[in-house]
Amino acid sequence: MLIVDNAPGHPAHLDDFHPNVKVVFLPPNTTSILQPMDQGAIANFKAYYLRRIFAEAVKATDRESGKTLPRGTHDSRRNSTEGER
Repeated sequence: MLIVDNAPGHPAHLDDFHPNVKVVFLPPNTTSILQPMDQGAIANFKAYYLRRIFAEAVKATDRESGKTLPRGTHDSRRNSTEGER
């Protein structure tokens, strides 16, 4: 069983993805009640990640090389795993 919120980004045919997987959509406007992670952990993670991005932006502007802030998949993954610590 896969329980997902009612976000519009989920494909409508998600129910037919695999015969061994039952997909259940949460009712609208109940995500924060039924998913405790929405009540703080995600917000804290986003705040930490944003602080790291701004700190790196400040470092990039302080460098004299004229190089801008590098952003890529590796950088994002590194920042997100450091946010879990």
